[in-house]
Parts: sequence; structure tokens; C-alpha cells
Amino acid sequence: MSRTYVLSALCVALATAVDSLVAGAFIGTDALAAIAAAAPFLAVSQIIHCLLGFGIDKLMIRAVGRGERKKADRIFGAVLITVFVVYCIVVIPAIAFGRQILTACLSTPELIEPVHQYCWPRFAAMPLLEICLCIERAFRVDGRAKLFAARSIVANVLNMLLDLILVVSMENQVQALAWATVISSLIGFAIPLSHFFSKSRTVRPDFTVIRSLRELWGYIKADIRLGSSATGDELLETLMISVQTAAVASIGGAAGLAVWSVYKAFRTIAVSVSNGISASVSVHAGLLYSESDYDGVRYTARKGSKLAQLYSAVVSVIVFAFAGPFTELYKIAPESHLLCVQCLRIGCLAFPAIAIMTVFSLYITSVDRVALTNVLLIVQKGLPCMAALFFRGAALQGFVAGYVLAVYAALLVLLIVFRRDGAWFVPKDNPQAISAYSIRLDPALISAVSSDIRSSLMALSYSERLSTRAALVMEESLCYIMRRNPGAAILADIKADRHLDSIQFTIIDEGLAYNPLTGFDAVGEEPFDDLENILLMGLTVSQKFDRVLDLNHLALFVMTE
Repeated sequence: MSRTYVLSALCVALATAVDSLVAGAFIGTDALAAIAAAAPFLAVSQIIHCLLGFGIDKLMIRAVGRGERKKADRIFGAVLITVFVVYCIVVIPAIAFGRQILTACLSTPELIEPVHQYCWPRFAAMPLLEICLCIERAFRVDGRAKLFAARSIVANVLNMLLDLILVVSMENQVQALAWATVISSLIGFAIPLSHFFSKSRTVRPDFTVIRSLRELWGYIKADIRLGSSATGDELLETLMISVQTAAVASIGGAAGLAVWSVYKAFRTIAVSVSNGISASVSVHAGLLYSESDYDGVRYTARKGSKLAQLYSAVVSVIVFAFAGPFTELYKIAPESHLLCVQCLRIGCLAFPAIAIMTVFSLYITSVDRVALTNVLLIVQKGLPCMAALFFRGAALQGFVAGYVLAVYAALLVLLIVFRRDGAWFVPKDNPQAISAYSIRLDPALISAVSSDIRSSLMALSYSERLSTRAALVMEESLCYIMRRNPGAAILADIKADRHLDSIQFTIIDEGLAYNPLTGFDAVGEEPFDDLENILLMGLTVSQKFDRVLDLNHLALFVMTE
């Protein structure tokens, strides 16, 4: 999942970089500067998405983890309704009074018209695009990471092609870049929306939730609570971008903004890697946290942070080594070429720190430490803002160096906080846990797991009869999964936990979809044989089944004596 999310986010970043590349090479310096100046205004879309759309997959994944599938569908419907209404309320006046807003905010009058041309098509498409984005986030519950990666690849490759086609056909207007983004995004979203017609889909928006305004408001509040940290992050990011843009404009004018736009394009590429990894960390950490699998939560965070650091370091090395050729592609004026190269080489040193902070910040939110996330975000965005103000009178190279130092200072604070906690902000263990395994299913390993479960239960003073029965339930369940996937090397995670007056066994496998509760296979094969019915429907008190993240989740409850 991390690989597909990284690929998806990387395609978005490349399309953004091509926007600035086409602007500089085909339209001119003012267009390149306009893209940098437009960033704080376009950030309003991300702010609203963070507030209302950021929590949709997290709320749904937690509901699914608790077995509340109907609630997940109602959350889906509630968020879609709210997002559409709020975006329409914001977008309509933004389009109607766009020039007046830009005139009041921009200090460089020559950029007002190109910024307006670049912004208004993006604003006009926001409600529809954000609905599509929320639907895609909700479909993460069903996995389908490759489907989302396909959307990103198609949309952003098409965006790059349309950049060139529309810029030429619209006589080198910066507005063409905006229309290329809108058209390609709408076409791309047709791919994940096709999941509505998939037989593997398990979530669907329940719009009847609007009949219960109290329930609707409850979901909105929970969504806003989860999204508050991301919204705070985006607001602080917008403030930081605004302060940096103003400082760069005062240092170097339009030429300085053009250099800053080039640096931001490469920074976006580097950050996209950590954004993709953190999306996977968020989904898995949220699911594991709801299942009280705290070791799994910690493993997810460690793995994600290491991957983000590795990928971003590679990007840093590439940018540092090839800063000269990269700058030439943007047709930067000769007098600014060396300045742009120096700024790229200095600024790329911040990429690994940004990547680690991105993963950790989203992870902390996923384990429901919203207040801590907000405090850390203030540090992460506040320090670069202070650096921008402090280095406002320096040369542009010094300004970028100050930004890098501020980023590493924020990382140091984050690492100190994690070091003091020591357990990744989750309990050190699950007191209900009995045993856990992760195996590749074959008869020998299944038999060994069954024997170990029996010994573990007897060691906890359960009777021999109960221990044997529980081990037999687990063994037969694993054997069924293996028979259900003949010839395939199937991985399965098995957990045993104390659960009220029963022992709960959880099996998570990557095999073909099946639902033992119906008594029939998902693909219409014969029902369970007599032995399977006796074990699953006779020896167990109850069962729960879900398919999430393209994995089967089966919970079995054996009554204790």
C-alpha cells in the first residue's frame, strides 16, 4: 500500500512541477512567479478538505474495526453532504470577488491578472473535485490501493500532456495550466469511482443520515475533531507560505519568486513521498489501534518513518547533484541561474527532516493524540515562519539556509517528544493479549500454531477441554483458508485475546474473499462441510467477518467455562 500511495503522490508532485516548468519555459517569468503567489489562495481548498474530508477514512476504518459497518456507511454519507455544502458556500464568493481579493492581498500589481487567471478555474471545480476525493478516501476501507494509484497516474500524466496542448492552443496563457489540472483530475477520478460498480465494494454512502440531524451533527463533530490537527497544519502551512512568499518578494521581486517557485516544485516532489507513506501509515495504524494491536501500531510507524527517510534522502542527493541541469529546464534568466542552483542545493538538505515529520504528525493523529499533534504542528510551522521573518533582510541563499535550520530545529523537538514517551504514544502492551502469530499457511505451521495456542491457554489456567476445543477451532479455520486458496502462498496473522466471558481469536488473511457466516463461499461454491459447520457454528459462540484493506478479518469467540 505504501508503494502505491507513494507512486500516486509522486505523480501529483511531478504534475505540479511540470506546471511550473511549462510556465517558466513557455509563458514567462511572471507566470512562474504567479504560480508561487497563487499558492496561499489555493490553499483554501486543502484547508477545508483537512477540516471536513481528512477524517472520513479514519472514522470509517474505526467503525469497521469495531464491526459497525452500517455506521461507517452513514459516516460516508454525512461527510459527502457536508463537504459539498461548505465548498459551495466558500467558492461562490471567491469567484465573484476574486480580483478585489487579489488586489487587496498582492503587493505586486503586475501579478494580479495572471494569478486570477490561474485561480478561478481551480476554484470553480473545487466542490466536485473534493467530493470525488472524499469518495476515494472512503474507498480506502476496501483497500484497492492499485486503483487509486492508477487514478493518480492517469490524471497526472494527462495533466502534463494537457499543459503543453492547452498552453499552445490558448496562446500561452497561464489559465491553460489551471484548466489542464481541472480536466485531467475529473477524467482521472472516473477510475476510483468505478469501484461503485465493483462486487468487492463493502462501503456505500447512506444519505438517509440527513433525516437525523443530531446523528449527522455527531458525525460532523467527530470528523472535525479528527481533522482539526490537519486543518491546523494546513492553516499554519498557509501562514508559513504567505510569510515566505512575502519575504521572497521583498528580497528578489518577481525574479526571486520565480526561483522560490522552482525550489517549491522540487520540495513538493520530495514531500510527496512522505505523504504517500504517511497515508498508508495512517490507515494501518488506525485499524491496528482500534484492534488494540499496539505492537503492530509501533511497527507501522517505525517502518513508515524509515521508508520516508530513505526515499527523501535519495531525492535530496539527486537534486543536489543535478541542480544545474534542472534549473536550465525552467529557462531561468542567466543572471538568476546561479542563485537558483545555490538555493536548490541548500534547500534540498531539508527534505529528509520534512519527510520524517510528515509521517510522525499523521501517525500521532491516527492514535488519537490530537492535542499533541496540534502543539507539534505549531512548532513545525512556527519555527520556519520565525526564520522567514528573521532572515527577511538576508540574501535569498541565506533565507533558504534559515528555512533549513528551522526545519531541523522542529525535527529535534519532535524526536525529543517521541524519546520521552518511549512507547509511540500507545500502551506498551495489550493486557488482554494471549498470543499472536504471523505465518505463511501450510499444514505443519498450522499444526504448530494450534499446539502453541493450546499450551498458552492451559498455562493461563484454562481447562484442558476448553484449550483443546479453542485450538481445534483455530486450526480448522486456518485449514479452511488454505483450502480456499489452493496453490497460493497465503499469509495470515492470528491473535488470541481475552474478551469478556470468551476467548476471541482473530484471523487476518490476504486470500480470496469469503464469509463463513453465510455458510457459503463468496464465489458461489459449496457450503462448509459438516466438520466446518460444527466447529465454526457449534463450538464458537459468535463470529464477525469483514473485508477491509483487501484483507479478510474473521473474529471467532469461544465461550470460557
